[in-house]
Amino acid sequence: VEEMEQMSGQSFQMSIIVKGSKCTLDAKAMGYDKASCKIKFDGEDVTLIDGDEELYGIYDAEAKTITISSSGVDMVFTLQ
Repeated sequence: VEEMEQMSGQSFQMSIIVKGSKCTLDAKAMGYDKASCKIKFDGEDVTLIDGDEELYGIYDAEAKTITISSSGVDMVFTLQ
C-alpha cells in the first residue's frame, strides 16, 4: 500500500476486522463497492473475496502479518 500511495500521491486506509471466526476487509477507500470483503484462511494461504474477484496472500504467524498481492503490489497488514 505504501508503494501505491507514493505513486498516486493519495492515502489509502484499509483494515482487517476479525470477530470470532468472521474476517472482513474494510476497503471502501480502495474503490470496493461493498464495505467489506470476505477472507478465507487455509493454513498460511489467505484468499480475499469480493463478489467475483479474488485476491491471494500469505499469513505469517511469526511476523503477525497478512500480505495480500494485487497487480504486483503487496498489501501488508500487521495484526494487533
